[in-house]
Amino acid sequence: MRPRIAGLSSFYRDSRLDQFINFSLKYNQNIPEWFRNASLNLGNYYTWICDMENFDYANFNPEWLSAHFTLYYKRYFRHSKTLQSHLLKVIKEKDEKDLSKRFIHIYSYND
Repeated sequence: MRPRIAGLSSFYRDSRLDQFINFSLKYNQNIPEWFRNASLNLGNYYTWICDMENFDYANFNPEWLSAHFTLYYKRYFRHSKTLQSHLLKVIKEKDEKDLSKRFIHIYSYND
């Protein structure tokens, strides 16, 4: 893994891992168990990606939605009822224009 360059992101991510997940999602493959287990050591972003339904959303960072926003990630996000519920709660509590736009891109467009 390459070290994160300061100032580019507030959380750890690796484009190779993101592409691996995207590839898995594109071909309707589950994220492999070995990756899910390894993700526990990679930070909250990958822990969330691997288990959105059981993630503790007190640790959620809305920037994660934009980290690797491909068609396949978007479809994957759309399947999470817990994510949808959390986003609706945040949008209702705060006037988050960017988050509202991201929500619309995820849940309102049929692609």
